[in-house]
Amino acid sequence: MANFKIIKDLAKRKNISLKKLSEIIGLTEQGLQSIMKNNQTNTSTLEKLCDVLDVSAGVFFENKKLTKDIANNHVLFGNKIGNNNFNSTTIDENAIENSKYFIDIIKKIQTQIDTRDEQIGILIKTNQKLADKLLS
Repeated sequence: MANFKIIKDLAKRKNISLKKLSEIIGLTEQGLQSIMKNNQTNTSTLEKLCDVLDVSAGVFFENKKLTKDIANNHVLFGNKIGNNNFNSTTIDENAIENSKYFIDIIKKIQTQIDTRDEQIGILIKTNQKLADKLLS
């Protein structure tokens, strides 16, 4: 389960207001509030949030204990742990869930890429046929 409620704390640590954060990631402030309230967003917005807040996506999908630690200044930055007081068992238990979630996302993205590649191939063939007709 996602926890986007920590966005407020993460933004505060970066000295970014929620209004400014929403502008940077291309949303209205109400849109950002909706993400925090409903605990859901799309992968594009998730990537933008992670870039701006300088955190890994896993931060939003960890268990409540880890989320509480994050809110208490033990923030995960990139793939590094900001403070080594984490219980590795807690992280390992969540790694499987997080991995399944991201594998599903990767599969969906790969399907979209494959579809796009097929469409590009069709367009190239169609353009070639048109070019051949024009040149003959």
